[in-house]
Amino acid sequence: MVGMREINRDRIRELVDNNIFPLYMIMRKKQRVHISLRLCQTQKYVATLMHKAGYTKLQIAHSLGIEMNRVRPLLLMRRTKVFDEAVKLIKHPLALLRKGEEYSHEYTISLQDVEYLIIEDLVRAGMTTNEITKATGFHKRRIQRIRINTMEKDND
Repeated sequence: MVGMREINRDRIRELVDNNIFPLYMIMRKKQRVHISLRLCQTQKYVATLMHKAGYTKLQIAHSLGIEMNRVRPLLLMRRTKVFDEAVKLIKHPLALLRKGEEYSHEYTISLQDVEYLIIEDLVRAGMTTNEITKATGFHKRRIQRIRINTMEKDND
């Protein structure tokens, strides 16, 4: 796919507003998830919701800050599967619109990065390596390595 980008861990955390668990639940089935946050698709999603709620095209155009002649093509545009993944992660339409304006690209998120973020959160919560191993099933060496990296990052 043209335009796919790998996303770093800090941006993943920002993208899902520190709510990593729903992302992990989606990713348990796949090793990688492709999500699309293109502005036109997020505008289409919000415009469709507003149209279903009974707003006129003029009201939709005014609230999205676009010209009125762009509303009809937005409503007729098809949603892609990679955008549906983003809708699953970011459920609130206005937050989705804000993320579309901010990120405006297609991203690939790997399961390894999400697992890293989960372990990092558990380490910051004060859990021991053995407790994390029992709770998650991840290897002790991996948890210890992440623990060391997290402690160094927190000390900086």
